[in-house]
Amino acid sequence: MKLFGFHKIRENFSFARFDRQELSGSLGDLGTFLPLILGLSAVAGLSFPAMLFWAGASNIATGLIFAIPMPVQPMKAIAAVAISEGMNSGEVYASGLIMAVFMLLIWSTNFTKYLERIMPKVVVRGIQFTIGLKLFVKGAQMIYAKEFIALDGIIIGLAGIGFALLFYNSNRVPTALILFLTGGAIAFVADQTLLHSLRFQFYLPKFVGIDFDSFRGGLFNGAIPQLPLTLLNSVIAVSALSFNLFPKHGAQTRKISLSVGLMNLTCLFGAMPMCHGSGGLAAQSRFGARTNGSILMLGTFKILIAMLFGASIVQLISAFPESILGVMLIVAGIELCSTVKDQKRTRNILIIFLITTIALAAGSLTIGFLVGLPVAMFSSKQNRE
Repeated sequence: MKLFGFHKIRENFSFARFDRQELSGSLGDLGTFLPLILGLSAVAGLSFPAMLFWAGASNIATGLIFAIPMPVQPMKAIAAVAISEGMNSGEVYASGLIMAVFMLLIWSTNFTKYLERIMPKVVVRGIQFTIGLKLFVKGAQMIYAKEFIALDGIIIGLAGIGFALLFYNSNRVPTALILFLTGGAIAFVADQTLLHSLRFQFYLPKFVGIDFDSFRGGLFNGAIPQLPLTLLNSVIAVSALSFNLFPKHGAQTRKISLSVGLMNLTCLFGAMPMCHGSGGLAAQSRFGARTNGSILMLGTFKILIAMLFGASIVQLISAFPESILGVMLIVAGIELCSTVKDQKRTRNILIIFLITTIALAAGSLTIGFLVGLPVAMFSSKQNRE
């Protein structure tokens, strides 16, 4: 465990900054985090305080292991199936544990190093652009599904987009923090009973039982669809983006694999399946996060909220305006799409377009990758000749 040695952890902690920009950056990924965690609680029956507690604990562990604002997100493929097709809580926990085993095996065999060697950079950029575009579209849908003039409406969303773009390159204005406080104010104005819903409910994590049938359902419905997405977006793409954004502190793929594997062992105690992601890293960086201090603060807040307020916080979070969450997703999508700017060749732009088109048409990032990879490798070979 030399990767996670005490001296490295101490060095990472000393690198952390705790200021308003880091606080703002820590909120950048709420646009994807909140809807998925609420859906897993409401539909699949996972304990909301347990998910929030272990997400916070994983944030803190991640903030000590990495010197960058490495995000902790729900595993999207598992969450999507659980919410849309009704996986039960046992199957969700089992899928997370199976993913933990997969990722620890990948770490122990150093399989990601092989993937990195054969992976053309343009393919990684295609994956990042596709995810960025999906975040952008999802954010736009969340805004335009609302009424035009309302507290949580299209006008508020458009104003939020204008504000975020106006200060897009500002290092002084904590845009995500201001958006978050604005969203909170809107929620309280729209429903003045929210404060009364908060009550002290002390929570401590506990072991959850998982039966054999849950492991079978978790494997085929959750883990197998999730594995390619985790390898592509949560390991390879996030590693590439980390070196783009933080050249001196980028995260190696093997270290990321180990991190994902270890934090999913907490599914034994009620955690949701979790991973890192390039969209979250792009969002947190764009909204001001430059060090692991943002993640350490976010993790501390999550744990305190989970332990002190328990499930009573659900109503408050559910009331947060989707128009503001949509703005955060749009900005994150723009940031992730912008990674393709280093691809100057027309041939590479066409490959990125191919990967994105196939992935969106098929509804699968994996299919886009499988089509784009041989094309990119053949193109690279022709270029060398």
